[in-house]
Amino acid sequence: MDDSFKRNLIVIFHFSFASLLIGFGSGLVVPYLNLYFANRFDATNSYIGFVLSLGSAMTAVAAMIGPALSRKVGKVKALILFQVLSIPFLLLTAYTTSLWLASLGFLLRQALMNAGNPIQSAVAMEVVSDKYKGLANSMNQMVFSLGWAIMGTVATGLVVTHGNYWGYAYAFTITAGLYIISSTYYYFIFGRRKLAGE
Repeated sequence: MDDSFKRNLIVIFHFSFASLLIGFGSGLVVPYLNLYFANRFDATNSYIGFVLSLGSAMTAVAAMIGPALSRKVGKVKALILFQVLSIPFLLLTAYTTSLWLASLGFLLRQALMNAGNPIQSAVAMEVVSDKYKGLANSMNQMVFSLGWAIMGTVATGLVVTHGNYWGYAYAFTITAGLYIISSTYYYFIFGRRKLAGE
């Protein structure tokens, strides 16, 4: 096993682990947002559809703010900043009893996390050699999807066990914790060690 392969494999592992944590977190809440709005707030189908479509539109907003912040503070810092800033809105969504605040929290979290996703891919492509970029991208996608697949039963179990308020509150809080761990890990591996060359 040559040094180049080992070095790239280590970098890919670090990226994949951070993505796995984010995948676990988002897999707890994102697939069940329609049920969250319906179960906790008795929101109508038309309202849920409207809010979720606005959430998709926030991806366009994220596409504009992501590159701007990256140019200003650097990619690694921008990614960590987006993840950390999304946490208060996750917790707002977790504990609020207001449909309006829950919708606002969901939309802002959506924008912030979507702004960070392309940056993570860009950083990965910068620090992984051309020869291993395909492997890095595939691993990243695989572990993120794995997180979604595994956490589905956990999310439904929390709601069934603890009810519509505390079940979702625990799910969103665990997600916030996973985002914090991922951001901290990312900072120590890619921020302090300057693997991204910033």
